[in-house]
Amino acid sequence: MLEQMVKEAVSHIPAPRDGRDYDPEVLKQAVNDAVANIPVPADGKSITPDDV
Repeated sequence: MLEQMVKEAVSHIPAPRDGRDYDPEVLKQAVNDAVANIPVPADGKSITPDDV
C-alpha cells in the first residue's frame, strides 16, 4: 500500500528538461548570494581548529 502511494506521488513529479528545469539567472543569483556571505579573511590571521 505504501509503495503504491509513493509511486503515485512520484509519478506526478515532472521530468527534468535538459537543464531547463531551473532558471539560470536564479541559480547565478543564489551562487552570488552564497559567495557574498563567506566572511572576508583578516590579514595575518590564520584559522584555528576552533574556527572550523
